[in-house]
Amino acid sequence: MAGNLYTPFIIQATVTGGGTTTHTLVRPIAIYAASNYATAAAGGGTVAITTAGGSAVTAWAMAVDKVVTQAAVATPANLVAAAGTTLSFVGAGNASGVVTAHCVTTDSEPVVLA
Repeated sequence: MAGNLYTPFIIQATVTGGGTTTHTLVRPIAIYAASNYATAAAGGGTVAITTAGGSAVTAWAMAVDKVVTQAAVATPANLVAAAGTTLSFVGAGNASGVVTAHCVTTDSEPVVLA
């Protein structure tokens, strides 16, 4: 098996009542997946993840209490963000819950698999 091995990590944010939560990145990252766990029923509630470039993960449903939903649509050019960039978790439609961005850092040397 050939390739690079990076240690994955998560960035989580709590979104309440359709609000926005932000984090300033201390290292450059690449987002490879995103999910949410709704903590309230919010009809048309959605959540998105944005970076300085714009929408990294397009708004997806966060509307059914106690349901985990995986993000479906991402914008590849915006999935990579530099250190110092603000990562925003943007709720809409009274969405409430925990949003998780699954990431790898892009500034460390990977383990090369031979």
